[in-house]
Amino acid sequence: MGHHWHATLATEEEYVFAMVGTECQDLSAAGSLQGLQGIPITIDAAQLGARAHRLRNYWSNMACPISTQQVLTAVVRDPNRLVSDILDPGRAERPAACDTARGHYRCNVHGEPMRAWPTMMSFPDSYQFRGDGKGTVWDDATQTWGPPTPEEKERAMGFQTGATEAPNVTARQRGEMLGRAFDVRAVSRIMATCYLLNKTPTVPVQQCSMGSMAEYTLRSTANTTADPRDSDDTKAIPTSVLAQWAQSLHAAHNDAQMDAATLRQLYGK
Repeated sequence: MGHHWHATLATEEEYVFAMVGTECQDLSAAGSLQGLQGIPITIDAAQLGARAHRLRNYWSNMACPISTQQVLTAVVRDPNRLVSDILDPGRAERPAACDTARGHYRCNVHGEPMRAWPTMMSFPDSYQFRGDGKGTVWDDATQTWGPPTPEEKERAMGFQTGATEAPNVTARQRGEMLGRAFDVRAVSRIMATCYLLNKTPTVPVQQCSMGSMAEYTLRSTANTTADPRDSDDTKAIPTSVLAQWAQSLHAAHNDAQMDAATLRQLYGK
């Protein structure tokens, strides 16, 4: 990682997983990469099984970013993970209108069922989710094509159904929140990979598969009311990973966003 990163945040006993920066400038692969010092881990959430593309950069000192990138890049998505699995009753997605665009993980094939929607945006009326957009959904009740519901967007990004629901929060606001959020599957799998590589630094990269990541992932049985259409990731948040990382730290640490000195170093200012 970069000098500022090590000098400010990283010691042998302190681990950081950073997701900060200006939307689509520091975190998107289409951005400037000027937000943080160091080598980012770049991954499209769809490669890790998400039902929507989300190509983002992540920074961490939990493990070597080059090794982590090698592991994640080698992952092959299960072709049976479909957008239709997360839709509300009486609704249907469009078949893939074309192969996945270059730059994103190639999971959609022209004419086949949709495996991953276009990237969820923070602003409403994204052209991909209106009119004849690739991400529109047919609703039997209204006999029209329209955008995914907030609940469908939540499931597409690995959140539990209703995760963004709250009193006086509109569907539009929920969509804006999700458009600014990170995919649960991507974050959990990256952290699990980092933990695996850190715990066994000599393990061959080819052995760090999705199966080995799952070894450090506990399936929660506490939430018995979870929607059956929820992503398996809402039932498989890597609580064991987080717990073991927490136990390895000797003191509690505040969120980096609350520390002005840390933010200045992160942004190289």
